[in-house]
Amino acid sequence: MKDNIVFSQQLENIQLEYLTGDFARRWRSWGSTNITPSYNKFYYIMGGECYIKIDDSEYTAKKGQLFLLPCNSTQTYHHISDNCISKYWLYFTTMCNNKDLLEQITLPHYIDVKEPDYVADLFKSIITNNHLSLHEILRRKAYILQLLAYYTENSSITRKNIFKDTKLSSILTYIEENLSKDITVSELCSIFYLHPNYFIRYFKEKTGYPPIEFINNLRINRAKKMLQTQNDPVQVIAYSVGFESSNYFSRLFKRKTGFSPSEYRYIAKARPDSYDFE
Repeated sequence: MKDNIVFSQQLENIQLEYLTGDFARRWRSWGSTNITPSYNKFYYIMGGECYIKIDDSEYTAKKGQLFLLPCNSTQTYHHISDNCISKYWLYFTTMCNNKDLLEQITLPHYIDVKEPDYVADLFKSIITNNHLSLHEILRRKAYILQLLAYYTENSSITRKNIFKDTKLSSILTYIEENLSKDITVSELCSIFYLHPNYFIRYFKEKTGYPPIEFINNLRINRAKKMLQTQNDPVQVIAYSVGFESSNYFSRLFKRKTGFSPSEYRYIAKARPDSYDFE
């Protein structure tokens, strides 16, 4: 539970960067040995076979397989037959809390693609989208996110455990259990015997947010659920999630969601199937 709370907040700040990509046909001269790129790669095999090694795992990549080579892994790949290998390839980064997302989750190195036309169309849209206009840049990022979403939907995903740090786990448990109360940095430092300057740096490094912003994000998320499911006045909800001022709550809520609490409640209840607020 604590893992999901931290990770979901980190994902809100994901920064995706497209580096390059193309469709290629390669012969025997293609390959590299023991390289460690600082970026992620997608290889979508369209024909032929090749050898791929990612750290200690070895594969014979075949037509219809989509490979994900994560950044900072040791990689070797080369041709293994006289036949041409054809593939879409893509280089990109997904920074999240000052670290690439794919260093923070564990995914299989490849999946067998069940919708080949859909995946091929995504690659085509990404690599042919070479204009620098704002809407084209946004579309390209959207296509890459769709490709990542497809990959994660069709594979088992494991969140690398950041809670080997028992102190952080204890801090987050305390915050969750006392969210409706006034929680200050001084209070947290006193309870967990940490210097304020160190604590703020440490907490942001682990979660991606300063402590108070993290706490307020949790409060806003809890308030959103209450607005969708309860009829209590906005002021009551503000107090119940830990805000002493309903005016401050309303201002912060609108800044975070784009809606006032009353507008959010109205839209959520009037058209629940048309708005995905979570």
